Amino acid sequence: MRYLLILLLAVSMQARSQDLTLENTGLQPPVRLNCTSVKDQSNSSTCWSFSAVSFLESEMMRQHIPVADLSEMFVARYSYIRKIERHLALKGGNFYPAASSMMWFGC
Repeated sequence: MRYLLILLLAVSMQARSQDLTLENTGLQPPVRLNCTSVKDQSNSSTCWSFSAVSFLESEMMRQHIPVADLSEMFVARYSYIRKIERHLALKGGNFYPAASSMMWFGC
């Protein structure tokens, strides 16, 4: 059994050493799309803002519109301001915080 594992390990190492580039395999990707670079959100918990802005920037690239570096935090800031205004307007009577508290801590 041990010799079989050593043999499998040797075969897998040999398979990994082969050069598998697009030129060597003869495969061609159907389309090459431009996209924006990966951005670090750190610990801001605003992945929704980063993904939405990245989508908009990629669409600008696809439609040949001059690309601008849009701010993710601008979108998040005004979204949070709207949430605060809605919370104050409802005087805290929003159902979502109550439902999320019940979900996390039980009834």
